[in-house]
Amino acid sequence: MRGLRSTLVLLVVAICLGAYIYFVERHRDPASTPEPNEQLFTFDADDVTELQIRAEDGAVTDLRQDEGVWRVVAPVETAADDVAATSVAASLATLDIDRVLEEGAVDLEPFGLDAPALDVSFAAGGDSQRLLIGDETPTGANRYAKLGASDRVFLIAGHHGTTFNKTTFDLRDKTVLDFNRDTLDRLEVSSGEQTIEFTRDGDDWRLAMPLGAAADFATVEGLIGSLGSGRMRAVESENADALEEYGLEAPAHTVSMHAGSATATLQIGVETPDGTYFARDAARPLVFTVDASLVTSLERDASEYRRKALFAFRPFNARRLEIERGDEVVVFEKRAADEDDEEAEDIWELVAPETGSVPHAEMEDLLSKLSGLRAESFVASREEAGVGPEQVAATVRAQFGDDDTEEQVVVWRSGEDTFAIAGEEPGAGRIDGQAFDGAIEALEAVRSAGSRDEG
Repeated sequence: MRGLRSTLVLLVVAICLGAYIYFVERHRDPASTPEPNEQLFTFDADDVTELQIRAEDGAVTDLRQDEGVWRVVAPVETAADDVAATSVAASLATLDIDRVLEEGAVDLEPFGLDAPALDVSFAAGGDSQRLLIGDETPTGANRYAKLGASDRVFLIAGHHGTTFNKTTFDLRDKTVLDFNRDTLDRLEVSSGEQTIEFTRDGDDWRLAMPLGAAADFATVEGLIGSLGSGRMRAVESENADALEEYGLEAPAHTVSMHAGSATATLQIGVETPDGTYFARDAARPLVFTVDASLVTSLERDASEYRRKALFAFRPFNARRLEIERGDEVVVFEKRAADEDDEEAEDIWELVAPETGSVPHAEMEDLLSKLSGLRAESFVASREEAGVGPEQVAATVRAQFGDDDTEEQVVVWRSGEDTFAIAGEEPGAGRIDGQAFDGAIEALEAVRSAGSRDEG
C-alpha cells in the first residue's frame, strides 16, 4: 500500500506540472532577443575623407583621402600607411555604444573627458565630427567617450583605446624602398669593394658581376623580397643635410633596383646604439633606421648567390641521358608510349654501349640521384680546386622538356674532394662525394637490371 501511495503522489505532481505548463507557460511571451548596441555613426568607412588624430603622447597627425588613397598632410607631407588609415576609418564607421552613462554630464572629470586622452576629428559624408576618449573603466573592459559637441557620456569597447592611439609614425608609410618587383630587370648590391650585379634571364636570374653564372632563383628572390617588405623602424630626420653623421655620405651598402629606365636606390649607413642601421632612399630627403636582418642579407658573398643545383632537368621531363666515364659512354633514351593505349607509360631504353629496355623504378632512381646533386660551396677557379682534364670522373649530358633543352655537367675527383660544374660556368662547385657515388651505383643498378631482363 505504501508503494502504491507514493506512486499516486508522484502521478498527481506530474499531472499538476503538466497542467501548469499547458495552461500558463504556453501563453507566456518568449524571452525577447537582446537589443543590439547603438551604432554611433551611420556612414561607411569609404565616406571618411579627413582624419585628425591626437594620440596619448600629444602627437597630432592630419590625413586626407583622395580616391581611396590616404596621405599624411601634417606634421609632414608623405604617403600614409593605407592599412592603418583605413583601419581607423573602418573602426569609426562601425563604432558601437556599449552603454550610455549620462545624457547630460555636468562634470566630465570623473570620466577623464575634461582632458581626453585621445581626440579623433574627422570628415565623413560632408559632415565633421569629433570623438573624445577618456579613461578606462575600473575593469579595463571599456573606455569613457563622448562626441565633441555633446555632453552625453557613453562606454565603448576598451580595445578602441589602441585602435585610435596612433602617432604620426604609426600612420605614415614605412616602406623602405618603393619598386615594382614584377618589372625588375637588373639589380646591383655594392658593399665595400664588392659589387654584385644580377640580370633577368627570362624567368630566372643570372649573376653578371663579379662573374657570369646562373644565380640561385630562391636566394635572389629572397633578397628582393626582403627589400620590398623592409620597413622603417624609426624616422631619424625628415630632411637630413649632414649625411656623414649617419654614415650615409659614403654608404656601407648600396642597393640599386632597375626596371627599364626607372631606378630605386637604398643606402645603408652605420649601426645605431640600439642595433639598427641608418638608411635612406636616395629619392627622398629623410633618414630612417632599418632592422639589422635587412643589412645582413646584403653582406653575402657573390658565391652564395650561385645556383647550387647542378642540373635543371627533373626525372619526369628528362628525355635523353648520357654518362661518359673514361672511354665508355652510356646512353639512355625515353620512348613515347603508344598513343592508342591510355594506360601505357613512356619507356626508357638503353641504346649504348649495349641496347635493351630498362626497369622504370631503377631508371627513376638514377635520374633522381643525378638531378639532386648540388654544390655545397664554390671555388673561384679550377686551378684552386686542383682539377683538370686528368681528374674528370664523369661527364653527364641530359636533354629534357618539350624543346629538348640540353645541359652538361662535368664531375672531377681531386683527392678526397669531388667537384662539379654546369656548362661553361667559371670555377667549380664542391659536391657531396657520397651523393655522386650513389648516382654511379644507381647507374650500375640500371644496367644490371636491364641485363637480367634481357636474359
